[in-house]
Amino acid sequence: MRIAIEMALTAGGKRGGDVYADNLVRGLASVDPLNEYFLFGYAFKDHARRESSIPCPDRPNIRRLIKRWPQGLVDRLEWGMELPVIEMYMRREGMDLYHCAGPRLPHLSRVRSVATFHDLIPFAHPEFMPAAAVAHWQACERHAAATATRLIASSTATKRDLMEHLGVPESKISMILLGVDREIFHGILDMEALAGARRRYAVPDHFLISAGPFEPRRNWEAILRAASILRSRGRDLGVVLTGGVVETAAGKLKSLAAELKVPLVLTGYVPIKDLALLYNLAEAFVYPSFYDGFNLPLIEAMACGLPAVVTAVGALPEIAGGAASLAASPEAESVAEALAPVLTPEERDSFRARGLARAAELTWEKTAAATVKVYEEACR
Repeated sequence: MRIAIEMALTAGGKRGGDVYADNLVRGLASVDPLNEYFLFGYAFKDHARRESSIPCPDRPNIRRLIKRWPQGLVDRLEWGMELPVIEMYMRREGMDLYHCAGPRLPHLSRVRSVATFHDLIPFAHPEFMPAAAVAHWQACERHAAATATRLIASSTATKRDLMEHLGVPESKISMILLGVDREIFHGILDMEALAGARRRYAVPDHFLISAGPFEPRRNWEAILRAASILRSRGRDLGVVLTGGVVETAAGKLKSLAAELKVPLVLTGYVPIKDLALLYNLAEAFVYPSFYDGFNLPLIEAMACGLPAVVTAVGALPEIAGGAASLAASPEAESVAEALAPVLTPEERDSFRARGLARAAELTWEKTAAATVKVYEEACR
């Protein structure tokens, strides 16, 4: 099969969908030497640099296919006017299948397609999105769910949401859990590297960490309030929040931290190797989200040996697989209660061991092998 995999040429830090696509390709390089893979995208300005930003394994059956097309024009033709310009190119290149790694699938009627869904926030929790974006992303997800040959859901929770909110038949959906990059995320004993990260980001001696980018559903305020509760009980804890955050939200978080007298560090986007170092320095990973369809930072943190606390909502309990401390609700009191055992030496070691074991079960090679089966089903 000749398979095009959509790659996002995003500016700034990579989001979860971008990490998924990059690591899926790396997994495919390990498990599938037979099919041909084309890493497809398009950009006009700064084309050479953006093309080289797409990781491409050194395999004869995998290559980049990043076209020098004006993004705005293609987007207007493809999604504004519904002209199948991407399909015309796919057919010209003899592609058998197009894999959309996010929910915005091009108009494909004569090329088989697979679309991956990580969540259905526009339908399940539109209140956590900018009002102006809800209709757009609902239309994108509805179109992909209806027209793709096969769908991949990255959790049982997302599969359930596809069936409930978009009426997708269960037979059309394959649930495939994501993996963790153990070359990056693991226990680090290099004291010099750890000390360097501590200096670079000026983190407190003891801190809770969460990973962004900032979105209201991630409920970072509850982390600050939970830290304040624990500080009132004698715990010397600060909070480190990684990932992009808009200026207005950053200002509110800083004001709340000052009011609560909780040391706060907003790192912005950090290089992925630095993120692993910060996980190795932290006391706990905390994710008190109101909703999640999957969560890569959770398993990445656990792979570093960092105990985790997450809310018992959406896909989080499923992804944690019994290895994290579950907060009964996203409220700060529940988060603080779930943190207490994680910070106790006796139980901390147990959470750490369970987290390492759970993360070891989730590999990108497994993700890729299951995805190849979906490609084969789509092309039958």
